[in-house]
Amino acid sequence: MAEPAQIETIETPNPRPMTRWFTGGLLFMAVLLPLLFLVSVRPEHLGGVLMAYLNCLVISLMCVYLVRKCSLQAIVPVLFLGFFAMSWPLPIIHLAIAEPDSAYETLYSTYSHQGNQVHFQFVLLIFLFFFMLGVLPFVGHRKTTVPGIEDRVSPESARAMASLVSIVAIFMISLHIFTQVFPISSALNYLAQGAFLYLVGLFITSGALFMYMSRLALMILLGILACAAGVYMIGNARSWAFYPFFGLAIGFMFLTAVSQKIKLGLLLLIIAVFPVVLVITNTTREVLGDVGFKDLGMRWQAMGQWKDVLAQGSTGARSSTRLFCEASHLIVTTTPDTRDYIGFDPYRFMTTLVSRLFIPGVISSRADYTNTEILPTYGIEITETSSVPIGIIGSFWVLGGMIPLIFGALATGAIIGLCARAIGNYENVSPLKALFVLSVLAPQLFEAPLSDIISLAKFLLWRMVAALILYNVFLGGLIGDTGRSEPAVHPA
Repeated sequence: MAEPAQIETIETPNPRPMTRWFTGGLLFMAVLLPLLFLVSVRPEHLGGVLMAYLNCLVISLMCVYLVRKCSLQAIVPVLFLGFFAMSWPLPIIHLAIAEPDSAYETLYSTYSHQGNQVHFQFVLLIFLFFFMLGVLPFVGHRKTTVPGIEDRVSPESARAMASLVSIVAIFMISLHIFTQVFPISSALNYLAQGAFLYLVGLFITSGALFMYMSRLALMILLGILACAAGVYMIGNARSWAFYPFFGLAIGFMFLTAVSQKIKLGLLLLIIAVFPVVLVITNTTREVLGDVGFKDLGMRWQAMGQWKDVLAQGSTGARSSTRLFCEASHLIVTTTPDTRDYIGFDPYRFMTTLVSRLFIPGVISSRADYTNTEILPTYGIEITETSSVPIGIIGSFWVLGGMIPLIFGALATGAIIGLCARAIGNYENVSPLKALFVLSVLAPQLFEAPLSDIISLAKFLLWRMVAALILYNVFLGGLIGDTGRSEPAVHPA
């Protein structure tokens, strides 16, 4: 009698060892923070801090769940959630411990960072819950069989892509610096600024494919980025200085299969160094009272006073006040008690959405439902040289409170989820294409918590279009990407 046919099965690897660097770091913080609360937080601030800690736990669990999928599409909501934590709950926890009397000023009054935090953190928790309800249907249950992208791509194509992307990124950042220091043409300045905003995320690709670069090429790349960061720091352009290195770190830590100990060590190094560098990069603004790239000689001399700036107070506290999105806190804690909601007009909203999606800003500068329209009524000044983000939380709350916030959270989750689904679909066909699209979208995904939903939709749409055009028309053919990859999906 013939034996029954044997069905070949593929064992699903345990994702836990692949992401131990990430879960281990979060677990360490989850245990350490409550111990600090017991000895460092004032009793009147404890409720708000505990709510902030709960939000951090929720975000951590969401991120661990997503990171363990080991897929490119799962990284999309992680980028959003990471900066969400850095914008609200984490700064409040640190300020309650290091500088409990810290406050921020508007034209009308002064507000404590710890003011009404129980209510504010509860609003954040509601947003997170409905945000994930919007995201999860699009992210799905896809998992890859390997933790790094290098085992899912053709070595020849990956090597060509690592080289081309790094060359393009270096040219882009060099052109951007040149036009900042020597603004010889408004058209060239506009082109360089647009290229920088759209392509600065390419360093994620460089970080993910670093193993295909020679040691010399990697050292040249890091050296050029260090020089560029120095110029940006002199001009007080902190985000421009940080983005390339954050991109390299994200690509390296989330998208490669290198040692977990190395990844954990890099994570701890970033946590230790970032607050210090964030304060140092504010030196020229502290000394001279302005920002920009004029009079570089004078700004370079001012930069020499970085030790004095660093010694002015707690580095961590000043970093936390810089990261904390004050506008959303102000809107949620004062509306409608002292200010009325602006209300939601569907016709006005849709016409604004269509206008901002499809009409360039140089032609139409419509500012409905944005920080330019809303924040001046709260005493937050918006000028041509300075701007304050409204934050995704404040942009929804000001429309009418909890109901707009819930629907806004679902909509935001759906937008982020659609981006993740698109990247997942590209990943099934070509991981390199998915990696390139993720890299172009990443800066906007990272800053999404500081945005309003119309701006978020606009920039994600046009970044997606630009990424697909660049890859399908130029990059894919140059690197010889045939659109075929090794199967990377677990069987059902």
